[in-house]
Amino acid sequence: MEEGESLSDKRHINLILRVVLDKSGQLKQGEVIAMTGSPSGRFNAWGDMAPVVRKIIQRVWGQTP
Repeated sequence: MEEGESLSDKRHINLILRVVLDKSGQLKQGEVIAMTGSPSGRFNAWGDMAPVVRKIIQRVWGQTP
């Protein structure tokens, strides 16, 4: 926490990560769901997960006070 910040200045966003893996452990499909219920995103490669998470957080952040 930076100087001058308090916990009331922070927000917690809970996300659910669901993945489908094949028998060898390779990612076949993934989905990130915000606990708010609405924003979600899908990805098919591990490298695509971070941009999906970032986009969902930006949408959820804009919806909450």
